[in-house]
Amino acid sequence: MRIAPSDRAQVKAECLRLLATLELNPEKMEFISGFIGTYLRLTEDEEEQFKQALERMDLTTKERMMQFVTDWQEKGRQEGRQEGQITQRQEDILRILEVRFEEIPDEIRELVGKIEEIEVLGTLLVQSVTAQSLEAFDVCGERNNTQ
Repeated sequence: MRIAPSDRAQVKAECLRLLATLELNPEKMEFISGFIGTYLRLTEDEEEQFKQALERMDLTTKERMMQFVTDWQEKGRQEGRQEGQITQRQEDILRILEVRFEEIPDEIRELVGKIEEIEVLGTLLVQSVTAQSLEAFDVCGERNNTQ
């Protein structure tokens, strides 16, 4: 779908306006609004144009559309926090291993960097503190489960 840059904000506003008037069930509305949000990401300038388009709409439609925008923002914040926690745990594991064993093989770095499950990283964090050697860390747990 090719949309002229000058039309992107208005197209997004119109898509959401139509969605707000359809009265679909909440799951369908969330799915469609998520699709619109994903494929019509706006620059800062376009975002300002989008807000101006919202201001020109009637109050009821504007309120329903703002709920979509608020939901997207909250979902984005949650995803950002989770990604931050994952990255922090990965860094903590590698930092602990470096302090304890100095040289960390690239293979271990890569494997830890690929793990994105917070529970698995929690287990590896404990193992990074308790393993008697890098070899023990290497074989005791989650590393073999990610291949």
